[in-house]
Order: sequence, then structure tokens, then C-alpha cells
Amino acid sequence: MLARLQEALEREHRFIDTAGHELRTPLALLRAQLELATARPRDRTELEAAIRSAAAETDRLVGLAEDLLVLARTRQGRLPLRREPVSLPRLLTEAAEAFRARATADGSTITVESPGSREATANLDPVRLRQVLHNLLDNALRHSGPSGPGRITLGAEHADGVVHLCVHDQGQGFAPDMLAGPPPNPRPDAGSGGLGLAIVGTIAAAHGGRTLRAPLMRGADGQTLQHVVG
Repeated sequence: MLARLQEALEREHRFIDTAGHELRTPLALLRAQLELATARPRDRTELEAAIRSAAAETDRLVGLAEDLLVLARTRQGRLPLRREPVSLPRLLTEAAEAFRARATADGSTITVESPGSREATANLDPVRLRQVLHNLLDNALRHSGPSGPGRITLGAEHADGVVHLCVHDQGQGFAPDMLAGPPPNPRPDAGSGGLGLAIVGTIAAAHGGRTLRAPLMRGADGQTLQHVVG
């Protein structure tokens, strides 16, 4: 009994450590942008740039808070899904547009491939699926390949009641267990993005699916993630 309690306590400590690690960077950047904006008189262009940057970090904090809430609910044995008919082309396009400006600033491109199936609508939780795509796009943009910025491609397939959401990038990859969900202990050493990838796996599991790295064609570079849900 005491051993189980000790294990649970250590798990909670690791969870808190991971949360603090993930939140620290955007908070520091947000503070730096606000301090920079008030350090000396700024013209309108400089102030607008600082505000946009601060807003982007605020959005990232909101996303992290949502991720932590997902993990907390999963650990309590409940992650409610609100399924409804979702247009896959629209889901992909909206996710791409949300990251378009950031990708352009990084010198990267985001391309959306139309679903290859005639079934372009699926019964899914749109909020959770947007969270999945946003986490995968954020990871792809922050972990580019050795040659720098590159191409990111979003795609979807829907057939026989199974949906495959695919994100291909030119990153260097990561450990397969970072996609396992729901994770008992998000790893503090996973680096920025470790929590987001754990969330991706958790949401896939809640939909009765999984997230996996797909094999690449010969001569291809980067990695392809398939988010499979039913």
C-alpha cells in the first residue's frame, strides 16, 4: 500500500515538473516581449510586432493549458468526446491557415492534400482533432531537419469507418514512446513538444485509435505521422 502511494506521489511530482518545464519557455518569451515593448519609445511598427509576438506566446500558453487539462482528465479516467460530422478538408485547411504566418516567418511551407477518399466527412470531435493537428504542426515547425526549414504536408484518408490524418515533415524524428497515450508520466527530458506528442496519442486512444510513424518511401526524407481514429 505504501509503495503504491509513494509511486503515485512520484508520478504526480514528475507530472508537475513536466508542466513547469513546458510552461516556462512561453512565459519567459512573453515577459521578454512585453519588457522590450516598454524599454524605450517604439514606433508603431515595432509595437505591433511586439504585440503580435506576445499574442502568439499567449496562444501557446492557452494551448499548453488545454493539453494539461486533457492529461488531467485522462488520468482521472475520463476524456469526454463530442462527436459530430467533421469536414476533413476544412479541418486540414483551418489548421494550415492557423500556422501559415509562423511557417512563412520560418521559411517553411504548409501544403494541404485533398482527401483521396470520397468520404470527406467523419464523425469526430472537432475540438480534439484541431488540438491534434495544432500540436503536430507546432512540433514540425519547432523541430525542422538538419538543412533548416522545409516542407510540411497535411493529408487525410477516410475509408471503412477509419480516418487517417497524416502530417509529413522533414524533422529528425523522436522516440516512438513519445506517441504512446495516455502516458502515465510525461517525460520531463522529452524536450519541448514531448507533452504535445503525448496529448496526440491520448486523443487518438480516446477515439479508439492510435498515432504512429508511417514508413517512408525509399529516398524520402523526414517523417510521417499517421493519426488513426475510428
